Amino acid sequence: MNERPAPTPFEQAFGSLAVLRQVLDSAPDAMLIVDAGGAIRYWNTEAEKLFGYGEDAIRGRSVETLVPARLADAHRAHRGRYMQQPQRRPMGIGMELRGLRSDGTEVPIEVSLNAVTIGGGAYVIASVRDIGAKLRAEEDQRRLRQQEMLLAMWEQTLRSSSFDAACRVTVQGVRDALAARRICVYEFAPGRGSRLVRVAYDTDADGNPIWVDLAALPQVAALLQDETDAAATAAPAVAMRLYNDAQGVELVLSLRAHTGILGALTIARPAGAWFGSDDIYVAQSVAHLLAHALARSQSDQLLVAAAQMEALGQLSSGIAHEFNNLLSIMAGNLEILSARLQDNASMEKMVRAALRATRRGGELTKRLLMLAHKQPAKVAAYHIQQLLPGLAELVTRAVGERIEVLLDVPSDLPAVALDPSVLDACIINLATNARDAMPDGGRLTLGAGFVRLDAAPDPEHAAQFAPGEFVVVAVADTGCGMTEEVRRRAFEPFFTTKEAGRGTGLGLVLVRSLMHQIGGCLTLHSAAGFGTVVKLYFPVARTAVSGSRTEAPRGAGERVLLVEDDEAVRETTTLLLEDLGYAVAAVDSVAAARAELACRADIAIVFSDVALGGPADGIDLADELRRSRPSLPVVLTSGYAASLSARLGDHPAVASLLAKPFSREQLATALRDALVRPRAD
Repeated sequence: MNERPAPTPFEQAFGSLAVLRQVLDSAPDAMLIVDAGGAIRYWNTEAEKLFGYGEDAIRGRSVETLVPARLADAHRAHRGRYMQQPQRRPMGIGMELRGLRSDGTEVPIEVSLNAVTIGGGAYVIASVRDIGAKLRAEEDQRRLRQQEMLLAMWEQTLRSSSFDAACRVTVQGVRDALAARRICVYEFAPGRGSRLVRVAYDTDADGNPIWVDLAALPQVAALLQDETDAAATAAPAVAMRLYNDAQGVELVLSLRAHTGILGALTIARPAGAWFGSDDIYVAQSVAHLLAHALARSQSDQLLVAAAQMEALGQLSSGIAHEFNNLLSIMAGNLEILSARLQDNASMEKMVRAALRATRRGGELTKRLLMLAHKQPAKVAAYHIQQLLPGLAELVTRAVGERIEVLLDVPSDLPAVALDPSVLDACIINLATNARDAMPDGGRLTLGAGFVRLDAAPDPEHAAQFAPGEFVVVAVADTGCGMTEEVRRRAFEPFFTTKEAGRGTGLGLVLVRSLMHQIGGCLTLHSAAGFGTVVKLYFPVARTAVSGSRTEAPRGAGERVLLVEDDEAVRETTTLLLEDLGYAVAAVDSVAAARAELACRADIAIVFSDVALGGPADGIDLADELRRSRPSLPVVLTSGYAASLSARLGDHPAVASLLAKPFSREQLATALRDALVRPRAD
């Protein structure tokens, strides 16, 4: 029969302290007594529950048995220092540790220590408390605060007037929540192949947002490349990268929306800190929020630009109608006057100059309508080398004596497909910009050459590009040039760096719009202090060059029913028709035209404006005549002729559609062609 070992000096002394043992046995926390060598000498019931060891199994073993192996050495060193200078440490400021249970699992604990002397020996009474529930409650509270913060950010961002304002609201909240050292928000410049990045917000910088090259942000560039590669191979999105160096840790996240990668968010924390799973969740939520705000901001900018262009289109349409009527009156009277002044060369020269001015006025309204996409370009084959010299003279007068205009155009360039008004508008707009960039004078060069292109010269406009042969016209100045940010926004509608009243912000917008309409493209190269070069790429024509003008065919006394609601235009057109050899019956409405047709049998052709200001217009009249008098030809005219042309197509009731303002020759040709063309009886 085994005999119980003799009690140790500690057991003898402790056994005599019945009150102390009773207190420790009834304590709600795990209670241990450890000697100076670190051996466990006492173990209460709560300690058994917490760690899973019975008192007999643990007594005499090292207290490091209860510490995970990775922390044991540090704990042993700390215990040695404490025994050299023992002091009471209450639970409230106790050391938080990880305890190791008998089954190998860890438990978060808080420990308080109290040095005591028992039987003449030095001991430490340790009170150990399981704080897992406390930590879980604190974690729940922290997550709740994070959710409340994110909800507040969403609400404030939705109310923000701009993306930059959303950045200010969001970044401040994240900086406080994550104790971040630095936070930056970047917006990628739109357009494929662009290397520009806008620093929308930087907690370490003061002042307005700036644009930088992507090469200056290698970690952001690496994430963008990862995202691009993943998209190209249909792989999952990368979304974020984590970097750690001597300065601390940095999390880089992409701002991804349904339209693609719009930007990046970087969050840096100081050395010694890290990003836990909850921190990453907050960062990802903020990145998603900023991506939403940025996508909304870019969509709003597009909507504003679209609304501005639509308003411009409506304004242009109204201007075109009224202005073309005025030009028709002036041009018609000048045509008649010119025909009657053939024996007076000096007077006829002045009339011809005035006629050229009215034609330029007509081209002006045409450009406005083309800009607003209310009228397509009328493309034919022309030789650039024949058009540019005359334009160079016009440019020389427009830019003034302080600017030297040089022309460098080979004589053997192939014909190109263009509308001459497009070339005029583009060159004049670019020359005007060049003049404003050279207030102290300089040099403006108009050059041309032949190129073959297999890819778009500007990657940002690759979607509109078709490979082929081009004649490139270069407009180069020695002016002040543009900063990178100004260059990036140069084609933005209504953006201008000129003072109020001097610039509309539509010049380059018009040039690009016109070039796209004729199947061409353009590039812009500029740098501050080094001038600007704009290259216009005109596709080589596949048809013959437009022929020269012929003499206007005359009428033979045929009666024309003229329908025009504007009295001045009606009177001028009547004079033109009579001068061409026609008899005229002029009325101001469809109702009056019906009455005239009912009482006259000698009407050979109808010439009607489309817009007549009444319930019925010229197209309605043409439809009626096709049913009642199918053999009677109808020619229509309008200030919206090009846009109406697409609507009418090959309308069986309309012989032709004549654009206002029209010349004497154009009117004569349209009427004669309609009269000689066979029609159904």
